[in-house]
Amino acid sequence: MDKYERLSGVAGVSPHVLRHTTLTELARQKKQDLALVAALAGHSKLATTAIYVQPNMQDLEAAVDSLMED
Repeated sequence: MDKYERLSGVAGVSPHVLRHTTLTELARQKKQDLALVAALAGHSKLATTAIYVQPNMQDLEAAVDSLMED
């Protein structure tokens, strides 16, 4: 991983970060079923997988902005 971190110029790359990013993107942007993401992650409990779909500040801001559009 260190080699690819240096080659990419992106700091903080690790297997954990790649796994977390992949699962988060699947769960949030691709709108995959949480059970599918849990199976891919090897989680036995959906509550563990739910961590990947917690709203971030951008999500909260977008929700408030959407209220202004109506």
